[in-house]
Amino acid sequence: ACYITRGQITELGPFHFSVLRILIGVGMVRLILRGERLESGSNGLDWLMLAWAFWLLLSSSYHENPSAALITRLGNVYDACGIYLLVRVFCRSFDDLEGLFRLVPILLVPVALEMIYEKIMVTNLFSILADGFATPAIREGKIRARGPFAHAINGGTLGAVCLPLIVPLWRNHRKVALIGVAACLVIIFTSGSSGPIMSAVAGIADLLMWNYRHL
Repeated sequence: ACYITRGQITELGPFHFSVLRILIGVGMVRLILRGERLESGSNGLDWLMLAWAFWLLLSSSYHENPSAALITRLGNVYDACGIYLLVRVFCRSFDDLEGLFRLVPILLVPVALEMIYEKIMVTNLFSILADGFATPAIREGKIRARGPFAHAINGGTLGAVCLPLIVPLWRNHRKVALIGVAACLVIIFTSGSSGPIMSAVAGIADLLMWNYRHL
């Protein structure tokens, strides 16, 4: 998902399947073939996700072109609920979740290096995979690297949302945490976007509130 642009798609009628969507489909096939399911049954967050998906599809009827909106939102529901379900089934314990986030810093390093290159050379290496990616956006003289993402804000947000998930690894896995924090900060600042910076600040502020959770 971090290395392939959303421009790389397989078309089936009106539906577009990116590499990420194909991976979700493979995961779903595995669930069916192995009979894997939620080990502890459903919870409140599961039902909230279903309610969100239902409303997202239902609200398509309020658009000028309901059929086009429905197709787009079916893709959104497939992405969000598919990933959510796979993580719920495969990550059954805190150790599973920690193991997942120990891999994330390593996966982010190539993205961070590409965004540094993009910032310095004003060329996006992911243009090899998709048209229209060659030249990064420039605003007020600042180069906004985006990596494999459609917009620099999306690229920077990757680092922002991963940062508070990687920082807690510092206690037991300092080298991995250090690599991850560095990669996240590089991704955030090379994007040249204020949204990811504010998101990162908010995430770290949430971590600082942990000691006051009993209040």
